[in-house]
Amino acid sequence: MPEASDRKHFIHGWRLPLVASGLFAVFEWTHLVLNRTADKATLGGWGALGLLDGFLHTVDIPLKLLTLFFVPVALARALAHCHRDARATRFVAGVWLVSGLVLLGVLSAARDPLARLLNNDTVKFYPTSVTVNAEWRFGSRANELAARWSSGEIIAREVLVIVVAIAGLVALGYFLGDKRKRCAFLAALWLLATLVLGGGLVLDLIDYDFDDFTAATLVGPLVFDVTFPMPRTTFTPIASLAYLVMVGSSFFVSRASAAHALSSAPQSATAPSRASTA
Repeated sequence: MPEASDRKHFIHGWRLPLVASGLFAVFEWTHLVLNRTADKATLGGWGALGLLDGFLHTVDIPLKLLTLFFVPVALARALAHCHRDARATRFVAGVWLVSGLVLLGVLSAARDPLARLLNNDTVKFYPTSVTVNAEWRFGSRANELAARWSSGEIIAREVLVIVVAIAGLVALGYFLGDKRKRCAFLAALWLLATLVLGGGLVLDLIDYDFDDFTAATLVGPLVFDVTFPMPRTTFTPIASLAYLVMVGSSFFVSRASAAHALSSAPQSATAPSRASTA
């Protein structure tokens, strides 16, 4: 009974972060598809699709704020298991690294089709393929981007941002994981600094031109989304997937760590009795 009660309390505590980030991602992609595939005349009037599109865009605003609030909260909950525990720290770092690299790999593999869906001018004027007709390129920056992308430089730098972000987070959890609120606040600051300063300025993964142009696949949309208060269909759908992965992977490591703690508790409790009968 106590285990069932603890499990129910654990799931209840994660319900809001999971629901908020999940709904935000679903609403963002639904809103995007409506904008890109539905008839413009219908969406421009007061038809059913137009009303649905407006509803999704309106609801996305509070959902984005809730999700941005719950991301560092979820990270802090996962980091609480890292406090002075090297095994748990390695486990959390490994899960976050794998989930981040999988997301980056999927987005990078579909970068140009995704940019077309997002109506991002990256593909139109800054294609990543060196085989695309050069007349569509605007100046040396476009040629430079294609060369950097084909060489793997941009993806490698994005991987570096992910690794540095995770390393800082787990170090924070190891030393301050028991201070949940402080850890959440510092985790948010660390992520923001890593993305904006590390990815944007130091590693040169951010550029802005025309509507929205980002050199990086994941870092760019995240930087733009956290600095723009309103959701934008040109980068917020990508950012919503990153938020969902952060919250979901944090839930996974928290649940796994809690289950491990429960399974090891009876052994530690029975150890003294075995010692006393020896």
